[in-house]
Amino acid sequence: MQYPYRRVVTGVDQTGVSRVQFDDSRGQEAGSGPVSTALLWQTDTVPVDNSDPNDAATTPFSFQFARGATKLIIVEIQPTEDLMPPGMHAADTLDYLVITAGKLSLYLEEEEVEVAPGDVVINRGNIHAWQNKGPEVARMVVVNVDAAPVGAGATV
Repeated sequence: MQYPYRRVVTGVDQTGVSRVQFDDSRGQEAGSGPVSTALLWQTDTVPVDNSDPNDAATTPFSFQFARGATKLIIVEIQPTEDLMPPGMHAADTLDYLVITAGKLSLYLEEEEVEVAPGDVVINRGNIHAWQNKGPEVARMVVVNVDAAPVGAGATV
């Protein structure tokens, strides 16, 4: 990840008072080549057990999802002429993406759309790919929510 981020996680202490539980720039970072990710939080079920005092971002990042799982990640994509590995892909998730820096091309099977800071993409389990045509690093905040498959289902 090329930028510092701050993660403020709140909760309720043993006496029932709301508190900051984590205030840091931690999380699980992963990635090689043009794409890097930072996992900031995840859950394995919904509804979520908000009484758990443990840091939910200590498990290494994976695109694998448990039924009912959610993930909050930041994705950075470097400028490149290649599509984001693994190229065209689909996941059995509902993805809320907010572009915060740079510009990206979102490729669908028969369409391409450019997105820029402030744009929101709601990706609903369909086949897609990303490309950063440059010149600056592109960044997006992503919330992944487990979803039933559509079409042919997940490729990742």
